[in-house]
Amino acid sequence: YIGGCVARVGELPPGSAELARAAASALSRDCPVAVLAAHGSVAVGFSGDPVSAVYEAVDRLEALEDLARSMLAGRGVEG
Repeated sequence: YIGGCVARVGELPPGSAELARAAASALSRDCPVAVLAAHGSVAVGFSGDPVSAVYEAVDRLEALEDLARSMLAGRGVEG
């Protein structure tokens, strides 16, 4: 459900225009989720209805968290 990929944005100063531009350019229909180094994750939804778009984005972030937990569990790391 996440989409075609998860983008990665390198570490940039918090609140900076550079971070905002990098996050915005990383997100697309093909790659609707991005992990921002040292900051967290962001996602977008593309539904024509704004409320549904927010739900899409939240669902993608939940799926990303589930995948991360599964990967950590597979490595014997408890979260």
